[in-house]
Amino acid sequence: MVLHSQAGNSDLNCQISKHFPMAENYTTKSNGQMSVQDAQVVVVMVPLPAQGHLNQLLHLSRLITSYNIPVHYVGATTHIRQAKFRVHGFDPLTAKNLHFHEFPTPPFENAPPNPNASHKFPNHFMPLLYATIHHREPVCSLVRQLLGANHRRVIVIYDSLMTWVVQDVPTIPNAECYRFNSISAFYMHSSNWEARGKPFEAETEIFEDIPSIEDSPEGDEMRKRAAELSIAVKQSVLDGGGNSVEMDSFIAHITR
Repeated sequence: MVLHSQAGNSDLNCQISKHFPMAENYTTKSNGQMSVQDAQVVVVMVPLPAQGHLNQLLHLSRLITSYNIPVHYVGATTHIRQAKFRVHGFDPLTAKNLHFHEFPTPPFENAPPNPNASHKFPNHFMPLLYATIHHREPVCSLVRQLLGANHRRVIVIYDSLMTWVVQDVPTIPNAECYRFNSISAFYMHSSNWEARGKPFEAETEIFEDIPSIEDSPEGDEMRKRAAELSIAVKQSVLDGGGNSVEMDSFIAHITR
């Protein structure tokens, strides 16, 4: 998990497992996780208003609240309702320390998608993105309000495609921004490859060398490796697993 930090005029690319040292301003909860001793630190979550993005930051909000850190999840009324309705694994309405803020968004026209467009970018989505600029001031107002409520630091975690909404936050004393990269590494590599003019092409023989998943020794080996990977992923989210350790480290960093 990679976050990009902005505090004042400084920029820092932070990979949690490597760059967030452990701190000592937390206590251990009964289930083995760490929790902040008080609510001196609070988090504001700024998601992109699209389901795959809303859902990721809502689940991240749940993880952060498990450390007794209040999280304020912001967005338009429609999208917050969508995120609450579609989430799986927990009930956001009963989650402790999870607060929702519905910001007004002016009406806008949204053209239907064109399946025959020569370029597959979802241009019909652009009016919605333009409308989110109206959340710029409400986000700053919320940050200032939270700082005025005896919180010593406000952490703003925003979707990498919502930079324009939080652009003023780094100028606020005791406020820090962290960019959440919600796009897969494969998509980022593919987009960079296309932006560079596709400097190389995959040759046919490359695809011919991909082993078949049909009944064969190669297919059996692939299925075995997939099962092992599944177990490793499940173990990583348990206490003491890789993801758990990285999350503990990130929480220690923001509550330092």
